[in-house]
Amino acid sequence: MDGSLSQPEDYRQLHRRVASSVMVQGSGPELSFVIPAFNEAENLEPLSRRLERVCAGLGIDRYEILYVENGSIDDSEVILRRLHGGNQRIKMVQLSRNFGYQGGISAGLAYVRGTWIVVMDGDQQDPPELIPEMLAKAKQGYEVVYGIRTKRQDSLAKRIAYKAFYRLWRATAQIAVPVDAGDFCVMHRKVVDCINSLPERQRFIRGLRSWSGFRQAGIEHERQSRKGGKSKFNLAGMVGLALDGLLSYSVAPLRFMTFSGLFVASLSFFVGILQAIFRILNWLGIATIPGILPPGLTQINLLVTFLLGFNILCLGIVGEYIGRIYEEVKQRPLFVVKAQLPEE
Repeated sequence: MDGSLSQPEDYRQLHRRVASSVMVQGSGPELSFVIPAFNEAENLEPLSRRLERVCAGLGIDRYEILYVENGSIDDSEVILRRLHGGNQRIKMVQLSRNFGYQGGISAGLAYVRGTWIVVMDGDQQDPPELIPEMLAKAKQGYEVVYGIRTKRQDSLAKRIAYKAFYRLWRATAQIAVPVDAGDFCVMHRKVVDCINSLPERQRFIRGLRSWSGFRQAGIEHERQSRKGGKSKFNLAGMVGLALDGLLSYSVAPLRFMTFSGLFVASLSFFVGILQAIFRILNWLGIATIPGILPPGLTQINLLVTFLLGFNILCLGIVGEYIGRIYEEVKQRPLFVVKAQLPEE
């Protein structure tokens, strides 16, 4: 299927068709892998071999490895076509440009047909060798099994930033979210169908996974270092993803603004009343009190600067929410497909 999915109904129709095809034919894969890849030419072949060994060890013959080629400018497409020629279970959905990490995952979830779906990175940092343990846990009655990162092979600043984000997200989210759990997971078909059915455009898959409910469990693992190439996830991307997580599942920032404004207004009112009382006492000659506010421009400047900065911060928070509303109402597709392997 080529071209864009121009309406949300078309997008939902796509994964309804995929799901119904699996149910009617009864020949869908037992296990599917969704792997978004952007300029990961060095990792595609070794990752495919690792996944093939994992499936062979599990005795699973009906599986598919779906790479979402997310607008790469390296040799990713050539390598994926060669891999597909050697193993028809290796498939590709090529997007017309880079639609972001979450857009890549969304495209993969829309096209896979398996009963169990594994979502993982294309840089080999998510260990495929953990999948048998995750599947064993899933078959104990869990619809979602996610990986919990106990250690990260990243810089100290990145590790601190990730830990701070997950704990802030858990503290503010209106749903139960696990800490230190990325997108690496195993999900049952019904969970994927639930996520696919949601019409929102600002997607944060690990949040939607938690929002969907179902029975979920985590397995701890050490996140490995990148095997090849350099990370394409820059600071702007990390900040944007963090904001999506924080703002899509909570109104805590808006409530912070409300309570902060109420506090400042109450404090100003209280100080004003005290100042008025002291002036009246001085005027009546009952007592000589210098007042609660010291004279001078420095204090006034500091107060004005603080309130101005606070107002700008509040406007920025409101602007982030409005920006997300703006993106949602445009109803643009989550991704545009340029080509597929196998071709349809």
